[in-house]
Amino acid sequence: MIAGISQNAFLVGVVAVILLLNLVGFLLMLHDKRQTWYDRPRVSKGLLLFVAAVGGSPGTKLAQRFLKHMRLRQPFAANLNLIMLAQVIILATALLFLSEPTRTWLEERREAQERDSQEGPRIFGPAGN
Repeated sequence: MIAGISQNAFLVGVVAVILLLNLVGFLLMLHDKRQTWYDRPRVSKGLLLFVAAVGGSPGTKLAQRFLKHMRLRQPFAANLNLIMLAQVIILATALLFLSEPTRTWLEERREAQERDSQEGPRIFGPAGN
């Protein structure tokens, strides 16, 4: 349990927030594209990248592809790709450390360290006189 809620409820909440962020990212890109059609003030690139960085990068990238918007703006496109790469690395690392074999290995290491600390220091070779 995390702060009084079950793990399943927590995961459902996290997935809902991420889906909402992706929808916001897509809709912001759509709004920005429409603003360009009518020569109106546009959504700032900083806001678009912020939404992508906090979890809306797949939605922002889908909008970039399907709406053909801001694909050639190299600083924006490169930054969006870097954000997505960083998120993939973070997710892969988190999944690696949360996987069952890794948890089992960590528990075995912890037990071995506790066992070693209870036995006292190891003496290699013949014991001193």
